[in-house]
Amino acid sequence: MLNLGLLKTFRWIFIIADFPTPILGADFLQHFELLYNIKHHKLLIDAITSLTVNGTVSLTPSVCPMFVETESASHFNDILRQYPDIMDPVFHGATVKHTTTHHIDTCGPPESVGPCRLAPDCYSTAEAEFEHMAELGIISPSDSNWASPLFIVPKKMPGDWRPCSYCRVLN
Repeated sequence: MLNLGLLKTFRWIFIIADFPTPILGADFLQHFELLYNIKHHKLLIDAITSLTVNGTVSLTPSVCPMFVETESASHFNDILRQYPDIMDPVFHGATVKHTTTHHIDTCGPPESVGPCRLAPDCYSTAEAEFEHMAELGIISPSDSNWASPLFIVPKKMPGDWRPCSYCRVLN
């Protein structure tokens, strides 16, 4: 979650790049209807509420990516043009393009493992992550009798966590 001083908190899955300056991508700005005013050096303008946050001009030059057209890149570009949907991460509302259905035969009663207590900071991280995935349509609530506990383990970056599920009992 990110608080930019616009009277609301922005929930987003951020990718932390090995780069000294944090970057907000165009996908983030578009999703939350935020605008950047280059002329007046306003960091962000909320298009919905018209609130603004003043920014600062960077004294270090920005890194500009350079794209080189090669035969292999051209081949990949042809594939991407043939399947444009794979570059658009839409998780809900997508139509299924096949008639395959999956069915898992289970024998015996449902297995269920009780919840494990998480530390408060881990719990809030997990809750925010799952709410965000639900908003994107990646996951949905379930009333299934099958359950496994959730663990949160630290990643290499301090303060970054990875949710893990212990499914040994379910298998």
